[in-house]
Amino acid sequence: MKKPIRILFVEDVPKDAVIVNHQLRKAGLACRTKRVDTRKAFLHELATDPPDLILSDHGLPSFDGFEALALAHEKCPGVPFIFVTTSPPAEMAARSPQPGATDYVLKSDLTQLAPAIRHALGIFAASPTRRKSNPTGKRDAAFRHLVHGIKDYAIVMLDPKGNIVTWSPGAKAIHGYGGEEIQGHHFSVFYSRDAIEEGLPELGLKTAEARGRFEEEGPRVTKTGKYFHASVIITALRDDDGKLLGFAQVTRPSGEPVPITLALPSNEERYRQLVDLCPCALLVVNSHGDIVFSNKAAAKLLGASTPEQLLNETLDTIAPPPDGQAIMARVREARERGDPFIEHELVKLDGGRVVVEMSVVPFVFKAKTALQIIAHDITRRKRMEKALLESEARKTAILETALDAILLIDHRGLIQEWNPAAQKIFGYARAEALGQLVDELIVPASLRQLYQDGLTHYLITGAGSLLDRTIELTLRRADGTEFRAELAISRVTSEGPPRCTALIRDITERKRVEAALRQSEERFRLLVEGVKDYAIYILDVEGRVATWNMGAERLEGYRANEIIGKPLATFFTPEDVADGVPDEALKKAAVEGQVFNEGWRVRKDGSRFWSQGILTALRDESGWLHGFAKIARDMTREKNDAEEIRQLNATLEQRVSDRTSELQAANEELEAFSYSVSHDLRAPLRHISGYVEILQTEAADLDENARRHLDTIASSSKQMGDLIDALLAFSRMGRAEMHQENVPLAELVEEARRELANDIKDRNLEWEIGPLPKVRGDHVMLRQVVVNLLANALKYTRTRELARIEIGAKTDRDKVVFFIRDNGVGFDMRYADKLFGVFQRLHRSDEFEGTGIGLANVRRIIHRHGGRAWAESSTGYGATFFFSVPKPRKANK
Repeated sequence: MKKPIRILFVEDVPKDAVIVNHQLRKAGLACRTKRVDTRKAFLHELATDPPDLILSDHGLPSFDGFEALALAHEKCPGVPFIFVTTSPPAEMAARSPQPGATDYVLKSDLTQLAPAIRHALGIFAASPTRRKSNPTGKRDAAFRHLVHGIKDYAIVMLDPKGNIVTWSPGAKAIHGYGGEEIQGHHFSVFYSRDAIEEGLPELGLKTAEARGRFEEEGPRVTKTGKYFHASVIITALRDDDGKLLGFAQVTRPSGEPVPITLALPSNEERYRQLVDLCPCALLVVNSHGDIVFSNKAAAKLLGASTPEQLLNETLDTIAPPPDGQAIMARVREARERGDPFIEHELVKLDGGRVVVEMSVVPFVFKAKTALQIIAHDITRRKRMEKALLESEARKTAILETALDAILLIDHRGLIQEWNPAAQKIFGYARAEALGQLVDELIVPASLRQLYQDGLTHYLITGAGSLLDRTIELTLRRADGTEFRAELAISRVTSEGPPRCTALIRDITERKRVEAALRQSEERFRLLVEGVKDYAIYILDVEGRVATWNMGAERLEGYRANEIIGKPLATFFTPEDVADGVPDEALKKAAVEGQVFNEGWRVRKDGSRFWSQGILTALRDESGWLHGFAKIARDMTREKNDAEEIRQLNATLEQRVSDRTSELQAANEELEAFSYSVSHDLRAPLRHISGYVEILQTEAADLDENARRHLDTIASSSKQMGDLIDALLAFSRMGRAEMHQENVPLAELVEEARRELANDIKDRNLEWEIGPLPKVRGDHVMLRQVVVNLLANALKYTRTRELARIEIGAKTDRDKVVFFIRDNGVGFDMRYADKLFGVFQRLHRSDEFEGTGIGLANVRRIIHRHGGRAWAESSTGYGATFFFSVPKPRKANK
C-alpha cells in the first residue's frame, strides 16, 4: 500500500479544511491532513513531525501566510509550500509558480490543487540536493519576488542592526517612502520621537532576537509625518547554524490613518479634556510624589468621589513603601522583557486593596518632570484566573481519581491527555501515550480502518455516529490482549480545531458477571420450575400474576395460561376479598418490603386450604417498585395438627393446674400437720422433763443405776426438744417471706464466726478466707446457711489436732459459688445424696451430735434463691460444701 502524503494545512476555517481534504481524496491522492491555525502549532508540527507538503491560506486572524512561508523556508527548506487562498495578490493571478512559494491555488477552483501538489512533489523529488543547497540570498530574492505585489501589508527585510534591506510595494503604499530613498535607513524612522527616546525600536529587535518573534500594536509614522495605528510583527531570521541573518517586519494598518498628537499640551485643561474619557486610570505624580492630576477612571478606581479629591494625596498613599518605591524598577525590568506593564496592588482611599495592571513613564507636566501612571483594574481577571486554576485543580483531581480511562484527543487523532485509570486499563504510561495516534495505540488492527475513518470524519466535521452516546467495542491493551469496553465521546467546545474527550470503561468484569447472572437466572428458572411443594410466582406492580411454576399449578390448580394476568385476589376467599385483605397485603409489602401472611385460600376447584407465604416487594437499584415475589405452601395438615396439639395442650394445662392445686393443698396440709405435730409433741415432752427433774431432786436415796436411767430420760427428752425446734424452724423456713438485696458474703462469714464463738474458743484452728463478693438474696436466710455450714465444719474437725477451715468463692457468668472446706473426718461419697435430707445423718449421734435438720435447711434456703447446694468429700480427708446464688444486680446508671 502506497504511503499517504503528510500534509500540514495552515487554515483557520475547519470547513475549508474538510473541503480541501475531500477534493484531494476525490482526485485519488492518498493523504493525511493536519490543520493548524496558530504560529505555535505550526512551529510545533515543523519541529516534531515535518510534513511532506505545506498548504497555507493567505491571511489568518492571528497568523499570516507570508510569515508561515518565511518560517517554512527557515525550518523546513525542502518542503513544498502552496498557497490556497480566496483573494490572492494581483501578481498571483497569472497562475504560474512564484519564486519562494511552490505554487498557489484559488479556493474557488480547487480542481487545480491535486495537479499542483503532484507537480510540486515531482519537482522537489527530482532535485532534493539542489533544494538543500539553495543559498540564503536566493531564498531572500525569491521571497522578495513573491511579495512584490502585496499592497495591504508592509513587508520589510532588516539586517541584524535593524537597517532596511528590502522594500515591498506594500511598504511604499503604507509608509510613503520609495525603495531607493529608504533602503539603508534604520527602521526606527517608522516610530515617533517619544518612542525612539524610550528605546522602543531597539526593544523590539532585542525581543525578536531573544524570543524569535516580537508583536505589538501602536502608532507608526508615515513619510509625511502622519500617524496611523498598526499591528506589527518582527520575526528573527537565522541560518541552519542558528546565526542571526536579520529580521522580517510585517506591518498591517488596523484602521484609517488618524492624526495623533504625541506632544502633550502644557495646559492642564486641554490635557484633561484629552484623557478624561479614557477608560484606564491615569495619574500624574510630580517629583515630590504628590498627585497633581487624575482622570475620572482613576478617581473611580481608588474610591474617590471626584478626581480633585485625589489631588490631596501622595504616591505613598496609593502605593505605600516599600512596594511603592520599587514600582519604577519593576517597570524598567518589565520593559526590558518586552512588556511595559506590571501587576501591582494599590490602596484605595477607604483602605481597600485593588490589583491593577499598570505602567509608569517619565513625563513633563507644566514644564516640570513628573511620572505618568496608567492603571487598569484586573481584579475580575485575577478572580477568573483563580477560578481557572481551581477548575484546573478540580479537573486534575477528577482525572487522577476517576475509575474510567479519560482521554483527550485532538483533531488529528493524537492523544493529548491520559489519566492514571487509562494507564491501569491499557498498560501504557502517560509519557508513552501522549502524542500517539489513539487508533494505532488502543484499537485492534481488524477494526482500525473502520474506526479511523469514523473518528477522522467526526473530529474534522464535528458530526458522526459516535457523538453523545455510549457504545460497546473491542479495544487492545499494551500486551496485545483485547477486551470489551464501553466508550463515550463528547466534543470539547473551543475556538480552535475540534477536540474530543473519550471516556472508556473496562466492562470485562461486567460482561462476565452478566453472563454469570444469565446462567444463574436460567438455573434459578429451572430450579423454580422444578419445585412442586411451593408455589413460587411473580406479580407485577398491579398485583397481577406474571410468572407461574409447577408448584403453584399443583397447589392452586391453575395452569400458567389460565392464571397469567389474573389478580392476586383470585386465590383468596370471598370474605377476605370483601375485607380488602389482598390489596392490604400488597400495600404493606410495598411499604415494609416483605410481609408474612397465612390464611384460608381457594383452589380452582373451589376447595380450601390453609396457606402460609411470604410476599416480597421487588425494587431496582434506584428503589423503583417493579413487582412482587410470592412464595406459598399448603399448611393444612400442619394447621390441623397444630389445632389438635393446641387442644391437647389446653387439656394438659388443665390437668397440670388441677395437679398443682392438689400438690399445693397437700403441701399446706403437710405444713399444718408438721406444725401441729411439733406443737402437740411439746406438751408430753414438758411433762416428762418436769417429772424427771422432780425425781432427780426428791429421790436422793436412789441407787446409781436408777440415777443413770433418769439422766438418760432427761437427755433423750432434751434431744427430742431440739428435734422439735429444728423441725419447727424447717417448717417456718418454707413459709418465710424473702427480702432480696445485695448481701456481702464476707459480712455473713464474720457474723457466723461471732455466733459460733463458743465452739471456736480453745480450739487450735487455722483459717484461710479468700476474697468474698456480694450476692443477691435474703440476708437472714443466707446468714443461717453460712452458720450451718461453718458449724458443720467445726463439729467434724473436732478430732483433729490442728483444724484447717478454708472459705472462698468464685464468680461465673451469672452466679457466685461459695464453699467451706475442712480437714475433718469426711464422708463416703456413695451416701452424699442423704446429706441434705431431713433427719439424714452419716455419723452416729454418740460420735457427733446433731439433729439432721441443718443441711436440709441449707438446701431448702438455697433452692428458694434459685441456686443449688452440694458437697464433695473422701472418708478421712475432710469435706467441701458448696452452694451457688445469683450475682448482685448492677446499679442503674
